[in-house]
Amino acid sequence: MERLLKLPKRLGVIADYIEKGAAVADIGTDHGFLPVYLAQHNIASTIIASDISAGSLASARRTAAKYGVENRIKFVTAPGLDGVGEREVDTVVISGIGGENIAGIIAAAPWLRQQRVRLILQPQTKLDKLHDFLIENGYTIRDTSTVSDRDKLYTVILAGVDMKIELQKLTIADAPQWHKLQVEAYAPLLEKYQDHETSPAAESLTQVIARISAPSREHFFILKDGEIVGGVRTAWQLDTTRFRLGGIFILPRFRDMKIGQIAMNLVEARYPDAETWELETILQEERNIHFYEKLGYRRVGEEVVVNSNMTLVSYIKEVAN
Repeated sequence: MERLLKLPKRLGVIADYIEKGAAVADIGTDHGFLPVYLAQHNIASTIIASDISAGSLASARRTAAKYGVENRIKFVTAPGLDGVGEREVDTVVISGIGGENIAGIIAAAPWLRQQRVRLILQPQTKLDKLHDFLIENGYTIRDTSTVSDRDKLYTVILAGVDMKIELQKLTIADAPQWHKLQVEAYAPLLEKYQDHETSPAAESLTQVIARISAPSREHFFILKDGEIVGGVRTAWQLDTTRFRLGGIFILPRFRDMKIGQIAMNLVEARYPDAETWELETILQEERNIHFYEKLGYRRVGEEVVVNSNMTLVSYIKEVAN
């Protein structure tokens, strides 16, 4: 029978803030209790245990070995976040040190804000200093919890930077910019599948203008904090409640930030009369398949073979109004 590690109460509160499937770095891991717990309970997809002290990291390795999860954890000896890659994690835990030290670690890693990393912080001292630092540097305090552990009170802060995602409707004047972005986003798929008859990357500017001008169709730029990061096309049949997603794309450098999911929700909210949404996607692109199914789409109809490399499949989503 597998032996399970029992977390101290203060670490239990931190664990409760970690989302299923998160990529987590535990900074100042000490004995490695939190990473071991996350591994044993399959909470995190990626787990990094980091500590400036080689001795502490050796202790964390021993804890992981004791519970049989040493192969699930990456161990790093480094100060602060120096041993963590900018796109390696989406959640950072810093606990067991003073609030000013935590603020210093965060300040030295500006990518935390840029990547909108989820911060779970448990300062031992100077909570007020940490709180002020977070607010002054654009972080939102999403939640706080206080727990008593061995006759001492601990406060855990959940913080992050909230994205502002918007849709901006295109006009004909926007066609050249849309065309350029569309080619950039879809070019890798065109090269991979050689689907010159169906790929948006192969469309001419004239075709784009015709699409934007067509009735019962709308094109939108997707904006993150005012910057264009992608686009989405919609269409509908007149006098029906059937709507179609013509395509959604996020530029490569802005992917893995959940922008597409937020944009899809905004699209659906824009058309409250829609009862169904339909779309086609590439069967071989498992990531896209997972994305749509996670949003409630289900596969229907027959497969359409475009060429020996690529097959299109249809999806539909019924909307509860």
